[in-house]
Amino acid sequence: MPKIKITTLSPIHISSADEFELNYNMLQDNKFVYLYDEFKIAEFFIQNSIEIPTSLDTLKQNIYQYKDKIIASNLHFRKIENFLNISKPLLSQVSSANKSIISGSSIKGAIRTAYIYKMVQEGVFDNEINRLQELEDKIEESNFNEKKQLQKDKQKLLKDIDRKITNKTKSIFKYIKISDTLENSFDTKVYKTINIKKDKSHQTNRTKKVEKIANFIEVIKPDQINTITINIDDDYFNDFGDICNRFYKELYKNDFKYYFSNKKFEKELNLKNNQFVLNIGRFGGAELKSIEEIRSLKKTGSDVEWETSARTFGLESSGTPPYFESELIPFGWILCEVI
Repeated sequence: MPKIKITTLSPIHISSADEFELNYNMLQDNKFVYLYDEFKIAEFFIQNSIEIPTSLDTLKQNIYQYKDKIIASNLHFRKIENFLNISKPLLSQVSSANKSIISGSSIKGAIRTAYIYKMVQEGVFDNEINRLQELEDKIEESNFNEKKQLQKDKQKLLKDIDRKITNKTKSIFKYIKISDTLENSFDTKVYKTINIKKDKSHQTNRTKKVEKIANFIEVIKPDQINTITINIDDDYFNDFGDICNRFYKELYKNDFKYYFSNKKFEKELNLKNNQFVLNIGRFGGAELKSIEEIRSLKKTGSDVEWETSARTFGLESSGTPPYFESELIPFGWILCEVI
């Protein structure tokens, strides 16, 4: 059972699906965000003979009024480093026993994507890819009425491809088992998610919209080390590190030399034979979570042909709109080393 050392190269967010709302079950000061069980807040009110109002808005006002005392009471179950002024609910990072982790299922999912890429390169889905290309060519050349039916045919084909991929990978991936991270909890921090167009010319005058749709998340900070174990019961996975690098290595290089790259986070890849990179968690974008030849939104991932695709990047401090060039950081990159 090989042990693998994991180093976080960029912020990681694997969603817990839990949201925390300011001045309800979350408080903030100049350095930290504090997460609470709502019952602990109620307990504080009862112990201090403070009436608990039935109105949610009034309750929030009361919590804000006693914010400093609640923070000083150490009733929180986790505090997160923060240098942003949070104005929306915070989406927390997945944890176990209140310790932030990287889940084995996230790593397994990233490896699965690399193997789907291998299957595509080996021609396993050639018939479907050719059919998909034919449909896309017909859609481009068709009139309005024909286009509607062809779009339905395309969606049916994409579902058939997904089903074929699921069946093939399900039968194979039962032979690989990956643990959650084993060592101490990761340190986390609050980041802002900024969703912007990849082509700068399409980003002009979108600053207000970008701010409006920005969100706040808890992430695992870069430059941290942990370990997992991986148990493989099939020779098919003997070269899994090479397979992963075949798919992710160039994508990693593109991410960190892209026009949103923060030089502080730009890390040159000089991989040893026992090392490989993966992109895990949320906000990696379509290019990192699927294979171009069998994606539904081919090449750009855009909703319409004239529009370039968008991508979500991280901002760790207040920043200066429109955030180009120096401040945005890509999500999800880890370096894996077989020990």
